[in-house]
This record gives sequence, C-alpha cells and structure tokens, in this order.
Amino acid sequence: MITLRQVEVFRVVVIAGSVTAAAQMLFVSQPAVSRILADLEDAVGFKLFTRTKRQLVQTEEGRLFYEEIRKAFIGLDDLAKTAVAIREHKKGQLRVITLPSFAATLMPELIAKFSAAYPKLPISIEVQSTERIADWIANSQCDIGLTIPPAESPSVNVKVLTQMESVCILPKNHRFSKKEVIHAKDLQGEQFISFMSNSLWRHTIDELFNKEGCPRNLFIDARTIESICALVSAGLGVSVVGPLWDPKHLQYNLVAKPFRPRISVDLLLLTPANRAVSRVAEMFIKIATEHIKSTPHAP
Repeated sequence: MITLRQVEVFRVVVIAGSVTAAAQMLFVSQPAVSRILADLEDAVGFKLFTRTKRQLVQTEEGRLFYEEIRKAFIGLDDLAKTAVAIREHKKGQLRVITLPSFAATLMPELIAKFSAAYPKLPISIEVQSTERIADWIANSQCDIGLTIPPAESPSVNVKVLTQMESVCILPKNHRFSKKEVIHAKDLQGEQFISFMSNSLWRHTIDELFNKEGCPRNLFIDARTIESICALVSAGLGVSVVGPLWDPKHLQYNLVAKPFRPRISVDLLLLTPANRAVSRVAEMFIKIATEHIKSTPHAP
C-alpha cells in the first residue's frame, strides 16, 4: 500500500535532485529517505530512479508517476488557497430572504455595510411573503431571514432584533398628510386599501377598527405592501400597514405617519435550526444587529 509519507518523500527527492538534499529539506536522515524510497518502489512494483555514484536519474516509469503526483499536489495547493480565501472572507455566498418592504428600505443599508467590509463575497437577496420566509430558511434555500411574525417552525431559530410600529400611509395631497399622528377615528369613512382577506395583518387591522367603532370604506384588496403603497400613491385610498424600516425611502407619492392605537411588531431574524450558521452568515448577522440597534426607524 502506498502511503502519503512515501509520496511526499518521493516528491521532495525529485524537487531537490538528491537524497541528501531531500533529507535536509525533510529534517530526517539520509538513510531514512533511502528506506522510504525503497518501500515506495516495492509498493508500486517498478524502479523510480536509476542510481549512479553521483546522482539519481528518474526512470521513465518514475517520471510518469511523478507527473500524476504533481497534478495531485496542484489540487492540494488549490485546496489550500481555497481554505485561505474562506478564512479571509474572500470566498462563500450570502443568501438572505426578506419581505418586499424591507428589501426596498432596510436591505440596501445592510448590504452596503456588508459589501464594504467583505467586497469579495457574492450576495443573493430573495423576496417572499411572511408566510413563506420561514419555509425557505427551514429548507436551507436561504441562510438568513428578516421578517415579522408569524414565523413559527421547529426547523427555524427566531431572534427578535427590535420592535417596530405600524404606520398609516396617505397620499401626499391628503388632508391628513400634515398631521403628526393618525388615529383610527381619523380614518372613519375613508376609502381604505386592505390586505387580502386571508392575511393575518388584515384580521389584525379589521379587529382594531371594529373595536374602535370606526367603519371604513373597504373596496380594494392587495397582496403586498408594495402594491398597497402604489395604490395609495395613486390617490385610491389610505391604509395601515405593518412596519416599514424607513418610509422616507419608498419611491412613492405618499407619506407615512405614526398610527394610534399603537400596533407594535417585532423585527425577526431567522436562521435554520437543523444546521450551523455559516461564517459568512454570522458576519452579516453581526453587521445587521449593530446597524439595527444604532439606527432610528420610526416614521
């Protein structure tokens, strides 16, 4: 059986050009090198060198054998370079999944900071609904999720990064656009754009307005915050939506105002529970956590 030690000694002898020089490079005795070469020749079944009084000369079989070893060591060198690249954060990939509203506001800020610190790492950003983000993390389709509740799954670890508040969004020319705070009673009788009827947020908002005794004019439903913002900016109504990281960043003809009664919502960080978080993901989590703690995000 051929051993790695035998292959290593043979390679060094070829590079050094003699048993004596190889022994010095390997910090072993000359007889030890000669013995290992003899054992390797027995294992492969052919002579690796012809020996003269002055030098070793590779046989044709020895030359062919060395070429294969050289190719193998090139592969090992590539592995070593890859290990260095991973250690120095020059290799890997970050896969993040989040809500449409955060993709347009929070994520650009986080990605800018992450890319400045680790410019060689590729980044992939996926956008999905709240209901699907936990599934993507559980199935290892993404490394990190940034979302709001619900995110209940035994296959997902959940960490609360901060608490945010819902906002009322209005067209810029709306009569309430100058108010500091919008109360539920202010929206009584207003044309209101809601989330779809199967949305948890829709039920939360409807229950709040019913409790406050403030009927609205419900005539448009939409699936995402983006579509609701677009409809509001077109002057088709007002809405109350979940937390937006920074409403001022939205490219719509609308304003966002604090809403009362207050509806607080957690900003959640999701990671898979069934596997370790990668070093790349850990770096992003650190940057995201520090950024969120230090940045105001109230409207």
